[in-house]
Amino acid sequence: MARLRWDRLDIIDGVPETLTELRRRHDLLLLTKGDQEEQVRKIERSGLAELFRRTLVTPEKTEATYRGVVADERLDAGKTWMIGNSPKSDILPAVAAGLRAVFIAHPHTWRLEVVALPENDARILRVTRFRELLGLF
Repeated sequence: MARLRWDRLDIIDGVPETLTELRRRHDLLLLTKGDQEEQVRKIERSGLAELFRRTLVTPEKTEATYRGVVADERLDAGKTWMIGNSPKSDILPAVAAGLRAVFIAHPHTWRLEVVALPENDARILRVTRFRELLGLF
């Protein structure tokens, strides 16, 4: 299997500072999908790993994945939020599992991950910049 090379990793503006502040207020977990080794390498290289209590890598993010994380981590689904840029993998399956979600649109989201989100679903918030999370949480 060919491995991706991460010669350069761009961090979205405001992410380190926002996560640092949110970590003071909340319990942060990172759930990502893909190849375990590759994702761990990318997270370590980002310098953000220490801002999360735990990092979880899964081959796919489905409703069952989110339900499993909620059960394994003993989370209250109704008070747990998924924050992400993929409607298909982050937002819709999290909401289906009983979580609430914040969608942060990003121009480089893989096109296969972009699907329509319900317009008037109170469980889904939308922001345009990562720093806006500080006003929500």
